[in-house]
Amino acid sequence: MTVTLPATQDMVAALDRPTELAENLPREAYTDPDFFRLEIERVFGRNWTYVGAAGEMPNPGDAIPLQLGGMPIVLVRQRDGAIKAFHNVCRHRGPILVREPTKAQNALICPYHAWSYDLDGELKRTPAYMGSGRHDSGPLDKSCMGLAEIRCDIWRDGVFINLSGDAGPLADVYAPLEQRWAHHDLSLLRYGGSQRLRINGNWKLAMENFQEGYHLPMTHPFLNSLSSLENHYSVVEPAYQGQGSHYYDTVQAGHGDLPNFPALPEYWKHRAEYPAVLPNLMFGMHPDHFLFFGVIPLSPTVTEEVFHFYFIGDEALEEKHTTMRERVMNNLSSINAEDIGIVESMQAGRHSPAFVKGPFSPYQEATLHQFQLKIARMLDAGA
Repeated sequence: MTVTLPATQDMVAALDRPTELAENLPREAYTDPDFFRLEIERVFGRNWTYVGAAGEMPNPGDAIPLQLGGMPIVLVRQRDGAIKAFHNVCRHRGPILVREPTKAQNALICPYHAWSYDLDGELKRTPAYMGSGRHDSGPLDKSCMGLAEIRCDIWRDGVFINLSGDAGPLADVYAPLEQRWAHHDLSLLRYGGSQRLRINGNWKLAMENFQEGYHLPMTHPFLNSLSSLENHYSVVEPAYQGQGSHYYDTVQAGHGDLPNFPALPEYWKHRAEYPAVLPNLMFGMHPDHFLFFGVIPLSPTVTEEVFHFYFIGDEALEEKHTTMRERVMNNLSSINAEDIGIVESMQAGRHSPAFVKGPFSPYQEATLHQFQLKIARMLDAGA
């Protein structure tokens, strides 16, 4: 059966209405390979895409491989402390260079013919290229055969790439959140650990699920007891959208003794917020910890979720707080496990011809409406 993709301008028109009259993105947006390729080009390729945490790779020579839409990429910590991103393929025959995270390596060595690149991506050795025992490169100009670099930058320990190379400054993207959280001294964030998993669902479903609290009573009874649906509010701004909670009970959650951000206003001492910034990053801001939650699209129906946890100040990383840090991370694991079943169920439902274009709750899902509208506009740009 031939599938014809909906016109991007039609998607914009269906979403560029009041929330109660808007229509969801069509089901092909969650299942079709051609639609997915268009997203990688126009949504991910032209913007700053979140790919990892600098805290995961603290030492020179540390490297982390990843994929974005099937494209192999590697992050490498340089000797001067900077982080660079490269296309993770040997320039000779194209094998993947780095298959697993590595620590303190001096070079990136191809597993096929042992071509060797330094941490800066420069081709250094071509063993036996001119014959047995002859390691010179002969007519090959090694200076033109370095790894293909990808524009890379860091915001608050988050590592971002821009495939097109022409996005605006990364700091400008996150300046609105810096202003929103001006009471939080983000310089105190300390990397505390990471979690990764794959789900059988489109990346947008993972993003959408995080941006509304409508599902809390049915899906997350424990979380609803810490931060009930009644306490949740929507956040819709030009640079981000998501949800927040007027009351998050850190004591009941089991980590009430962790150090908090200092000098918070009274109304922030029990508040939590969960905004999302396109294309693929969500946050969890709490009085005593901070979360980067990135979704990395691997295919139309498979997504990698990455969680990076941060705690407040050096004291929070001391041994006496180990149990409570682990509780924060374990709580998230349990909550996300509840979400995975729902996300994968929604993905299965998107393959049914009976699902056409669902509505948005004007009270509960204005955030999802804005998220989808922004995507539709990105896809339509330059069409």
